[in-house]
Amino acid sequence: MFGLLLPILGLPHAALALPQNAGSSQVSGSLSGADRVALHDGLLTRFDAESGNAECLTGLILTLKQNWEIFTPAERSRMTAVLAPFKADLLEPLPPSAASLQEATSSAAPPSSFASDSCFGQQEENQVFGDHFVVEWNTGSTNQSAAEAFLADLEFAYTAEVEELGWNAPSTDGRYLMLVMVSDQNMGGAYTTVDSCGGVYAPYIVVGKDVVSAGSWTHEMAAHEFNHSLQFNTSFAPEEWWWEATATYVQGVVRTSTNWADYVTGYSQQPYIALGASSQSDQDVFYHMYGMMIWGLYLDNWQGGGDVVRQTWENAESVRAQYSYGAEEMVNDLGLDWRSVYIDFITRNAAMDYDQSSVLPSINIEARVDTLPASGEGAGGSRPQGYGQNYIRIEAGAGEGDLVVDFAGDADVDWAVVLAERSGNTVLRSVSSVVTGGSGQVTMDAIGAEDVYLIVSPLSGSETKRDYSWDASILPSAPVDTGSGTEDTAGAGNGNGKGAGNEKGGCACSAAPATGGGALGVLGGLSVLAATVARRRRSTR
Repeated sequence: MFGLLLPILGLPHAALALPQNAGSSQVSGSLSGADRVALHDGLLTRFDAESGNAECLTGLILTLKQNWEIFTPAERSRMTAVLAPFKADLLEPLPPSAASLQEATSSAAPPSSFASDSCFGQQEENQVFGDHFVVEWNTGSTNQSAAEAFLADLEFAYTAEVEELGWNAPSTDGRYLMLVMVSDQNMGGAYTTVDSCGGVYAPYIVVGKDVVSAGSWTHEMAAHEFNHSLQFNTSFAPEEWWWEATATYVQGVVRTSTNWADYVTGYSQQPYIALGASSQSDQDVFYHMYGMMIWGLYLDNWQGGGDVVRQTWENAESVRAQYSYGAEEMVNDLGLDWRSVYIDFITRNAAMDYDQSSVLPSINIEARVDTLPASGEGAGGSRPQGYGQNYIRIEAGAGEGDLVVDFAGDADVDWAVVLAERSGNTVLRSVSSVVTGGSGQVTMDAIGAEDVYLIVSPLSGSETKRDYSWDASILPSAPVDTGSGTEDTAGAGNGNGKGAGNEKGGCACSAAPATGGGALGVLGGLSVLAATVARRRRSTR
């Protein structure tokens, strides 16, 4: 999934130096004693659980490498035997082939015959060759037929991702075939990594022997792991979550039979987790990284198509600090406004308003409102972290008229507060406010016929859980002048922001101002959410 600060690291294709620092990844040297123990135990648990599952192990492998010193020799030996049985130790590089060593010491261009083997030479007993890959296996781990089928999946992924989607081919492409090894172990997953080879850094893929006999899942796995190799070739800068989210998104583009719900659920069931959270030892965060493939869907459907997803990697190519390139910088470098785009993203997710909506899971609802007025607050472990969200659904028929929501939250961060009216998998319209100073108000006129979602999100990169509360009610109707000379006092303001009967309001306005931010816009049909967002039409596939 992602490179780490180790001597065996791969380099972006245009780079000559290793990244400068590890950014947000888990590094044991920066942790307290108790946190080191927790990381050690969590990674061992993750190894025991994930090494037998049909999942991408790239992130686990490389996080283990980064923190290898916290494990005992016996633990290292046990993990190496499962994850890299062709090595004496997980950190040991694969030996380069004689041809690659010759190339490294020669100024002459390598002969074309070099492309008939990998940079590492033959590692396993049996080989089957394609145009861009060589699949190797030992007798007993798989068979010729399965190896050839897997090779076809890899070549399919190459054609789709390099020739059709426009990703840069690996830097060794044309000189060497990419090595793909089928492990002798019952390792249910697969991973991509890189080793130094003859003066270059070459990616290779390792799959468990159970994987190649897992039927059509190899279609998706090949596309996913190959995309990791292309990420290695482009940039080390994107934050950890975007490595896994991108490969999962691309996997579904290449193989349209992918069940998107299997992955998006990692986000939709726990949208309160910070958008940029990454972990190989916390199960919820681990699956959230996969689920953030929905960010790829969003960029694809609403911000210009799949080329934009690739562009986020290309824009990060010159950034030297590893894992330092987050979503905010990603969006700004696309020439868009981060906050407007982020608010549009969380608004769309209320309805899963994407081309793939029919196969996407519904967003998890924090609370439901059947009757207005109503109130609530962030609760327990599902309070939102920075750029995480809570969704509160106000059911159709809960009230008719103009909906006003008074919001109060932690004052040290800004908040996005959104009202989104939904019909099926479409957001009909929305109003949004950026609340500063801890309190604000947002109003949507003429609700009642459709569900309305109240979405709250702290606009901060911190993974701290945030507290908030809200009050929702229907604004009283403006009094009708009958010409009788009498005064209808229903809904009249009483100086404390409340009308008669303790109802919120006191004015006949159809929209209330927001503290600090102002309304960002109204979404309806094909109109934009905010004028600052250069909205593109959704792509179709």
